[in-house]
Amino acid sequence: MQRFKSNLRSHGLKAKDLKRALELTEMYRDDIIGKWNEYH
Repeated sequence: MQRFKSNLRSHGLKAKDLKRALELTEMYRDDIIGKWNEYH
C-alpha cells in the first residue's frame, strides 16, 4: 500500500481523476458485491 501511495504522489494525481475513479467504483459496486456474495 505504501508503494501505491508514493506512486500517486509522484504522478501528481489530479482531483478530477480521483473523482472519476470513485464514480466508477460506485457504478460497479453492486456488481462486485453481487459476485462476492455468489462465491462466498
